[in-house]
Amino acid sequence: MTRDLIDLVTESETRIAVLEELETLIQSGHVDNVSISEFCALFLVLLLIHARKNKTTSSLDCVYKERVHTRMNAYRAQTLRKRYSKHPAYIEFKSRIWEVEHEGAMPPLVDLLPAEHGDQEVDVSGIRRHDDHDADGLARGVTIDNEDDDEIVMGGTVRQFRCPITADILRDPVIHAPCQHAYSREALASYMAQAPGRHGSVRCPAAGCQHVLMRSAIHEAPSLKRRVARYERQLLRREELRREQQEATAVLD
Repeated sequence: MTRDLIDLVTESETRIAVLEELETLIQSGHVDNVSISEFCALFLVLLLIHARKNKTTSSLDCVYKERVHTRMNAYRAQTLRKRYSKHPAYIEFKSRIWEVEHEGAMPPLVDLLPAEHGDQEVDVSGIRRHDDHDADGLARGVTIDNEDDDEIVMGGTVRQFRCPITADILRDPVIHAPCQHAYSREALASYMAQAPGRHGSVRCPAAGCQHVLMRSAIHEAPSLKRRVARYERQLLRREELRREQQEATAVLD
């Protein structure tokens, strides 16, 4: 069901993108005899609008259908891993289910989805390398990696619960939308204050990231904040268990 919804959203986004392209054609004069009301009807309810240019029959609805058909066929031809393993909504959905049903870390989605012909083109090498922090995304679907308590895996990429600026656990995390890296709010504010002047810019402090930070692209991260809090509780429980085991061992000795 979730995959079906994602497919529907993708199709809707494809249709909107094509409609925007057709709007550009209309505004540039490449398509004649199309009124504003007709275009609005096409945009809102996906009605078919016919147009002619010169003496050549060229219907706008045919262009629309052809472009949508071509792009949706290309999308449906992709493997399950290519369609869903990096989709934020699917990552969030699977992560929440995993948190309810399992105690341990959720493996990368590429491991949960069946491999198909063509998946060898997907670069999943090094997904558990601890020096690989330059991929994008941290807002959703994060889980604790078994090899390092501070690292998390999202859709096949390694992430951290630690701020790349302070190297400490994230505090009141915020996310930079273009690269999806997360930072502690106060630490990021101090870091960005280094930018010279109002229009100055600084690069994302995450290792290997080439994005330039934009204040307008920094957003709240309530979901990540909850996950960080859960992670800290897990660390506390682990420490309590270690102490109990040590005390039990001391009693036996």
